[in-house]
Amino acid sequence: MFNSDIRDPEPPIIYPWKVINMNPDFSGQWLVGGDLDGDGEIEFVATRNHDQIVTALSAYKLDGTLMWTWGKAGAGDTILTYDVPVQIYDIDGNGKNEVLLSEEGHLVILDGCSGKEIVRYPLPEGLNVADCITFANKSDIIIKTRYTKLWAYTNDWKELWNWAPDKYYTCHHPTPADIDGDGKDEILAGYSMLDHDGTEMWTFKSNKVDLSRGHLDCCRVAEIGDKPDDFRFVVTCCGAGLIAMLDGLGNVIWEIEGHHFESPDIAYISPNHKGKQVYVDIDHHTYGDFMGWLIDFNGELIGKFMMDYSRHHRLVDWNGDGFYEIVLANAMTICDGAGKRVASFDLDSKAEDVRADKKAGDPGPLVSVLDVSGNGAGDIILHTDDKIFVYKNPSEPKKKAFFPDSFNITLY
Repeated sequence: MFNSDIRDPEPPIIYPWKVINMNPDFSGQWLVGGDLDGDGEIEFVATRNHDQIVTALSAYKLDGTLMWTWGKAGAGDTILTYDVPVQIYDIDGNGKNEVLLSEEGHLVILDGCSGKEIVRYPLPEGLNVADCITFANKSDIIIKTRYTKLWAYTNDWKELWNWAPDKYYTCHHPTPADIDGDGKDEILAGYSMLDHDGTEMWTFKSNKVDLSRGHLDCCRVAEIGDKPDDFRFVVTCCGAGLIAMLDGLGNVIWEIEGHHFESPDIAYISPNHKGKQVYVDIDHHTYGDFMGWLIDFNGELIGKFMMDYSRHHRLVDWNGDGFYEIVLANAMTICDGAGKRVASFDLDSKAEDVRADKKAGDPGPLVSVLDVSGNGAGDIILHTDDKIFVYKNPSEPKKKAFFPDSFNITLY
């Protein structure tokens, strides 16, 4: 097992391919990407919010052109500690992406190219703002309160079902997956898996911890199978201090307790170990004393990464060998599966401001991985509250590129 302090001497520096300066009155750290105008190129939408209520948006082309703004200039905050309900998706199936957002009391759908409002729908009674927006079954929309209830709607806003757990809290962001092969998504909505009609199928039970001490922080689909017991999900449990692997029937494959595990990423990371691995950050430490763990698919610890702050990471095959490196956004670095730093990021004229913000405890920059350049590999996007840095992947992918769900974006 390795122990790697990633603050050791600097590796080679990589420079941004594109730098986008955003309008600070209409931008923030929540960033989503997608083709807004149908030209085949990714655009970006940045967001400001007040307690998750979306207050301002701005959309940018890859060359930095401001496409449109929405909302009130300067309203709301820029920093993230939760999901902000803004997503890019072709919700009506017409081949053009829309921008969906939740402002106070409503779900609003904007034309992706112009930012003009297409339609708005009232949120269910008692819900002031959607905690997040999730898409399932290609055209269904799932919204939720912070911890207590989910609703599912058609794309023309007819309620399909709603669900509230009897005992536990909901998760932060629901996970759709068709685990029973009926062509319809089931939803992991917390510790419970819901069928496509919102009925409970099973509830996860830990053998090690009391799950009522918190909620499900994050879930990733680790393996897709032909039948439910071939599926694998990796979940983290806030408050309960647990990371676990489950099958599609809710059975525990393995579980590790003892830390505040947050967001797992899963891929072939280490060439020295068989199968996939799980990288997960550990939160709720003091700045300067954070960790990330690399765990094999059997739940055995491979190594530890020590750093100042461990949140906000993604995986990318940066050198084209079929194994994925770990992009650590706050540390502004890329590490391999042996704990070695392989590159660090130049942040243009923003570098000194970012470093000062980091020392003051700012969680930024944040990171996304998308195929911006169009070569099939993952390009790295680091973003602050007013700048976007795109780092073009220098390698051609030898295997199919791995991207997290690019339309169900979550902070977790």
